[in-house]
Amino acid sequence: MIDGFPWQRQSGESKKPDEAPNQLLGSAPRATLPMLNFGVCHSRRRFTFQEVVMIARRAPIAMFLGLLLFLPGVVAAQQATPVDETGAEVFTLVERADFVTTIDVGDPGTSPGDLTVWGPDPLFDEANEVDTGALTHGSCTSLNTDGDNHCIETVLFPDGSTLEIQGIQRGSGEPSLTTIIGGSGIYRGSSGTLLVDPSDDFTLWTKTFTVYLP
Repeated sequence: MIDGFPWQRQSGESKKPDEAPNQLLGSAPRATLPMLNFGVCHSRRRFTFQEVVMIARRAPIAMFLGLLLFLPGVVAAQQATPVDETGAEVFTLVERADFVTTIDVGDPGTSPGDLTVWGPDPLFDEANEVDTGALTHGSCTSLNTDGDNHCIETVLFPDGSTLEIQGIQRGSGEPSLTTIIGGSGIYRGSSGTLLVDPSDDFTLWTKTFTVYLP
């Protein structure tokens, strides 16, 4: 497994999928956020009305700056995750189709209703050299004699987070754009797209994820 993907901590520790999204990105739990003291309640000095107004105006700015100091994990997570101009997380994984079963239903050969089931298949990095520890599982139902399929896919990441994907994949072997409809763990409530590009022999599937977090 390698570093640098969105689901990996900077420290290398796995995240718990049932944590709240802000905690999974490295932010401090709400109970541990620092209490900011501006001196209004604990000073014997009397403040003028104008001074109280100035303190009240500056309080939101001071609180924001204070939170930034105590939330280094958020900044680190963003630096480690590729982000495009729209704010989406973008990363590419390569599936090695090691476990694939095809069930011929109805007329012999490719026809509507044929079922293809795969997984768990390993997902390697973009260079197809290092196993990331993520896995893909899914199934496709044939729609016609051209081999176009409606596919449902679950990607399971090493920390237990998942992405749920569905859409049409072309039987011609051309790249297909499918939809990320949700997820769990750090991807809970996510949306986006998955561009699927198979090799000529359908043994490798390059998958480019564009993920929007809530």
